[in-house]
Amino acid sequence: MMKFVTLLIVLLTVFSHTVFAEIWDFGTGIILMPGRMNNYLPLQIEIGVSDLKGYGFAAAVQAASNNNDLLNDKDNDDKYYTKLQISSQSLFLFYRFEKFVHRLDTGFMYNRNQYIPKITYKDDKEENFQISSIIVLYTGPYVQYSNTVTGYETGDIYYGLRLFALTTSDVDSTSYNMINDDDAYVQEQNKKYGDFIKSNSPKSSIGLNLTVGWRFSG
Repeated sequence: MMKFVTLLIVLLTVFSHTVFAEIWDFGTGIILMPGRMNNYLPLQIEIGVSDLKGYGFAAAVQAASNNNDLLNDKDNDDKYYTKLQISSQSLFLFYRFEKFVHRLDTGFMYNRNQYIPKITYKDDKEENFQISSIIVLYTGPYVQYSNTVTGYETGDIYYGLRLFALTTSDVDSTSYNMINDDDAYVQEQNKKYGDFIKSNSPKSSIGLNLTVGWRFSG
């Protein structure tokens, strides 16, 4: 996650100087996505840059919920350590309409979710299984209204409300085979992980994002 954030900040800094008047937003928010909330905590941090009026782009990293208790089997829990590791990031391309300090953004959202199963023998603390990750991508339009607290364009706390509608075609209808091993417990855990991904990755998702942060000029 930190590599993604660092790369994002570098890219935004380099490219914004030639494209934008550099109105920066840096904030943290709460995400609400019915049908997908078992994937998240649900917090995110985001950073974006745009012109005062015109095109812009932003990115966010969601705080993922790593699931350790998908299979309740006390006998085998003494032998294995299991976890489904989740990471999630979003990119936003938008056009910003400006009227004084009021902002209205309309754009396109890209959301990437990666699921990595972790199964380890507790006695040697090493992974002993061939693991394949699953990536589920969501895309769709969004609209956001934002404003500053005291009424200044920049150098002020801002708040935003984002509404989005996303769809995916990546969730397979067949069972995932993320862990290549014949062990019965491992295969049962593999099925639990696959069922979790499918049940928490609906074909469409309508969501809400509330953000508070700092708006400043570059």
